[in-house]
Amino acid sequence: MRLTMTSGAAPLTKSPDTSGEALLRASALDALGEAVVGTDLNGHIIYWNDAAHGLYGWSRDEALGSLIQDLLMAEGTTADLVVGLARLRRRGRWHSEFLVRHRDGSLFPVLVTVTNMRDGEGRPMGMVAVARDIRTQRKAEETARHAEERVELMRRAASAVIWEWEVGSERLKLNEALVDSFGFTAASTEPSMEWWRSRIHPDDLPRVAESFDRFLHEDRRFWTEEYRFLTGDRGYATVFDRAYITQDASGEPTSVVGSLVDLTERRRVHEEQRFLSQASMILELSLDYETTLPTIARLAANTVADACILAVAAGEGFPPFITGAHADPRMQAVIEDVAAFMTTGPAAGSLIEQVVRGGESVLMSRVSHDVTGLIPEDGRLAELVRKLAPASLILAPLSARKATVGYLILGSASVERHYDQVDLQMAEELGRRVGLTVDHARLFQSAELANQAKSDFLAIISHELRTPLTAVLGYSDLLSEEVAGPMNERQHRQVERIRAGSDRLLRLIEGILAFARLESGKERPHFEQVHLRPLLSQIDEMVRPSATEKGIEFELEVDQIPDTVQTDRERFIQVVLSLTTNAIKFTERGAVRIRVHAGDGTVRIDISDNGNGIAPEHLPHIFNPFWQAEQPATRRSGGSGLGLSVAQRLARLMNGDVRVTRSTPGGTTFRFEIPVPASL
Repeated sequence: MRLTMTSGAAPLTKSPDTSGEALLRASALDALGEAVVGTDLNGHIIYWNDAAHGLYGWSRDEALGSLIQDLLMAEGTTADLVVGLARLRRRGRWHSEFLVRHRDGSLFPVLVTVTNMRDGEGRPMGMVAVARDIRTQRKAEETARHAEERVELMRRAASAVIWEWEVGSERLKLNEALVDSFGFTAASTEPSMEWWRSRIHPDDLPRVAESFDRFLHEDRRFWTEEYRFLTGDRGYATVFDRAYITQDASGEPTSVVGSLVDLTERRRVHEEQRFLSQASMILELSLDYETTLPTIARLAANTVADACILAVAAGEGFPPFITGAHADPRMQAVIEDVAAFMTTGPAAGSLIEQVVRGGESVLMSRVSHDVTGLIPEDGRLAELVRKLAPASLILAPLSARKATVGYLILGSASVERHYDQVDLQMAEELGRRVGLTVDHARLFQSAELANQAKSDFLAIISHELRTPLTAVLGYSDLLSEEVAGPMNERQHRQVERIRAGSDRLLRLIEGILAFARLESGKERPHFEQVHLRPLLSQIDEMVRPSATEKGIEFELEVDQIPDTVQTDRERFIQVVLSLTTNAIKFTERGAVRIRVHAGDGTVRIDISDNGNGIAPEHLPHIFNPFWQAEQPATRRSGGSGLGLSVAQRLARLMNGDVRVTRSTPGGTTFRFEIPVPASL
């Protein structure tokens, strides 16, 4: 059976035993002008009316036989199609918005209703999709949304100045916030566009007028500008202006609604926070505050003030320091003269003295021509301050550790900027940061001086001790050689004890001298080609007697090593001797072994003992000078606590190192490592 559709509809090519009910519905929809598309069970288009041609752009001949998803479905909508078909099978009807593709490739939304098409016996034979273009509806919804945005804008800007201007007129409506936010009175306000334009800064007016004109004539949705606006009580303020335009049915602008927000406070806070951040970065660069503070003063004079003075009071061993900067180069000499007058300290009874003594800040929001409160005596200094003509001042302490180490002065010469509590908080924070930097710098310098004094003392006392000790050693040798006459066995033993004690004292003095030279940076290596094996044999001869005397075994094992190394002979011996004597000292029984072997581009000397080892909590400290695991009152072994520290520093002076490679209850191993050039 073959059926044909009327009203110019496409023939239904496959519809066996159709009841005509679906066709009746389709014909009715044709009369209403809806786009109707029919498909078979596989999705091939079998019906396409004229409205579908008008909506989708495809003719009947082009559409018939095509798969509906290939012809109309937009990319990414496959999942929605699957969901819709599943709903269609369950309920026999599917109603949803869908994004479809036009013949020209453009995408647009439609509202689709899909129903099953069945034959006379109720068996499914396809489906009918009726679509309606909803672009006009969407545009209306967008217009409504814009209107809601306008209401929301007005609601959010309730604390700002809301204005409305009827296009083509001079009339301007303003809300009450104009008085609260910008200091106007009813008498000083003329609600007109001309009055508004007259308040815009002359330098900003051309830019603002041009952008507003483009906004009106180029069909723009929003207009935003930032400019300077003359307030009623405090000069120009930086404002942010945002406006929205309404149009009539023909698209012509009818009115403009806007909100004006004062950015001055926000800008000032941001500027002050950025200044503090930059000042902190400068302070962190160096502890030499005599270098950094002039930079801080110059930065302050170019951002948060017109003039800045930073004064550091004298401290124990530290002279006073003062610096100043002015934004106007012509006034720089004046600010420097003021700083020179203040070098001797604040005048008695002045506000500056109150700040220094009490540690409390002073805010002078408006400064009168009478400066005697700031500077009591009416002399040369008062004359200089009058030349600076400050309109507003802040005096804040430089504080650290609950003490005042100086003060700062920030001055504004502009009548448009009067300092308030926000500025005072910024100045106090700057005072804390500068004060801490000065305090840290002085503590560091004091520590450096104390350290230098300690090193100088150690060097001097060591030299002074060494001089008489040399005489003791010399006369001990003369006695041992019986130059003054023969000695009996008992006298020889006594002289040997004198000699042993003197040798021990000499080693202590040599260690202290080496440490003092290392601390002062005066120790310099003297590199030369050194034959290792003879040098190691010499060290063996020097330490073996000490091990034998104590009753412990001593071994020297030399593996394959280079014949020569580039090193400092005397310091090499000093490092190995220090590590070996230290091992012998802390070994009560067992053995001390020296193993010399080649490493990766190095020569390694491992000194091992069978002592008690070093506790894990002590390992991080063993190379610290004067540190010992046992307390001075209870320790069983002598020594200054400098041996390991000096050994490690000397090794590093020779481009090597000393470290612990093993520490257990069964003993400790120290490794002395020096580099070997590739040519060797």
